[in-house]
Amino acid sequence: MHKRKFVCSPLCMYCDSLETSSHMLVNCIVIQTFWFEVISWWNNHSGESLLFDDLKCLAIIQKIPEMHILNYCILGKRHIFMQRSEFKPPSFGHFLEFVKDKLIVQRSISYSKGQKAKFLSLWKPLLSLL
Repeated sequence: MHKRKFVCSPLCMYCDSLETSSHMLVNCIVIQTFWFEVISWWNNHSGESLLFDDLKCLAIIQKIPEMHILNYCILGKRHIFMQRSEFKPPSFGHFLEFVKDKLIVQRSISYSKGQKAKFLSLWKPLLSLL
């Protein structure tokens, strides 16, 4: 962000460490707290047991249908970046609203194509958001 002149300082606005891409998206303590909330929520709704160390899988597009939902967690990175550009910490509540909006679009597309069952099977852990 500093190199692109979005911010004046090369230091993280949350913890005063040198801000790199990995720091901004994963390593900062404020960001880690956000990811722990996301992962805890995911584990509670999916029945899985992801750990923070599994965060790397959030950046990989999986071919296993059940893992398709995790791709939406990539939106968490977008949320972090957008909040950072507004000088705000990431908000788990705002993130869930953002994912909910994307889920509504996916539902519309699937239903219009007559793929209701496919939508329901792919997005089951997230349906509580609707």
